Formats: sequence, C-alpha cells, structure tokens
Amino acid sequence: MSYKVFVSHASKDRAWMEWVKGQAGPGVDLWLAEHDPQPGQHLPAKVQQQIERCHAVMVFITEAAQASPFVQQEIGWALRAKKPIIPVVQEGISGNDLAMLQGVEYIAFDFDNPDAGKDALLGHLKALAQAKKASDDLQTALMLIGALVLVGAFVYTSGQGSAPA
Repeated sequence: MSYKVFVSHASKDRAWMEWVKGQAGPGVDLWLAEHDPQPGQHLPAKVQQQIERCHAVMVFITEAAQASPFVQQEIGWALRAKKPIIPVVQEGISGNDLAMLQGVEYIAFDFDNPDAGKDALLGHLKALAQAKKASDDLQTALMLIGALVLVGAFVYTSGQGSAPA
C-alpha cells in the first residue's frame, strides 16, 4: 500500500503540481482533484473525503494559494481531521503569512530554481513512504504471529480434550 498524500494547491499552480506528481516516485500516491474527475459529484464533498482517506496533506503555499479560499479551507479540513500537513512554501512568503500553519516546519521552494526544494520535498516524501512500508510490514508480521499463536492454541487445546487410549 502506498503513502497517500492529498495535494492542496491553487489552480494557477497546476503545472507545478503535475511536475511534482511526476517526480514523486514509487510508494507515494499524490492525489490531485484534477486527476479524479467525477461528474455529478459535489466537489467539496469529494475533497473532504479524499483528505479523510489520505495519510498526509501537502499544501503548496504560493502567492496564488494565499488568495485561494479553497486552499485555506482544505488546510482547515486537514487540521480538523488531524492529518499531518506538509507545507511547501514559495520563496518570498514569510512564516508570518502562514496563518494556521504559522510555526509549522515547512519546505522552502523556489519556483525559479526548484532543485533544492525538489530534493527536500522528494526526500521527505520518500522517508514517509518508507516509514509507512515499515509500519505495514510490522503490522503484517504481527498478524501472522497472532494467527500462529491461535493455531498453536487450537492444536494444544484439541490435544488436551482427547482421552488416553
């Protein structure tokens, strides 16, 4: 199972989101509303549902995103859902401008020179995906051990109930 990340962004930044999605690599599933058209479905309900289903929310805070009520409301919904939020902040935007995310560590991203930000962003996503895989592997191992204990207990108690010949 991959690490699912809801990507909150302004529509004007879509080209950058496509670029980031293309760079994400295995084990990370970035969800963009534009990639999941569901004609007839209420868009806010779809967004809320996807935030609830994800492991984390990555929010791109750009000049365009600061003016977007959707981005601001997605941050609020993610906070309400107690989802980890990964802010990716455009160079030039002050930490004081982050509103509800003020004080949260973030990844600085220079859209004019994206290499440093890209490395930090992709490295963080890779680490989250690896942690999720390790957690999934541990959970699987614990379930197998539990099943073996149950089988062993069943075999033991079945052997206890028979009378000697």
